[in-house]
Amino acid sequence: MKIVHVLLIVLLPVIFLQAQGMRRQSADPKALEKIEQLENAKLIKMLDLNEEDAVRFFARRKEYLTKMHDYLRQRREFVDSTGELLKEDEKAGGKKCRDKIEEVFDLEAKIFKEKRNYYKSLANLISPKQILQLMIFEERFRREVREKLMGRSNKKNSD
Repeated sequence: MKIVHVLLIVLLPVIFLQAQGMRRQSADPKALEKIEQLENAKLIKMLDLNEEDAVRFFARRKEYLTKMHDYLRQRREFVDSTGELLKEDEKAGGKKCRDKIEEVFDLEAKIFKEKRNYYKSLANLISPKQILQLMIFEERFRREVREKLMGRSNKKNSD
């Protein structure tokens, strides 16, 4: 029963935060929320954390996801803004494009550094084996969700 209370306290803010950060205009918010709930439930089961460690783990995860969503938003904005830059830069000889490329590399370095710091910060909560399991889980979970969504969109397009 205690674990249910911990889950409610820890997961609800995380779910809402993730849903807010990940939503795009075309995405179904209820579907995203269900995906996030499934991911968190699988994480709890996989990591087998006690109550105290679960609270600390999800607090760090929430902070990390907030930062990552900000970086990913910046990357989306970059992609959205490059069309005009490409047209302008033809006349300027490529300087703006070279500067933008450096900005992209800087942003990617920040994303990598944030990810690395997050996993390192978990060392006092979970074992190295659990950290590796978490890394693998996150990648596989994202891939699985992407494949399911792509399969669904391919079915819609073929109908």
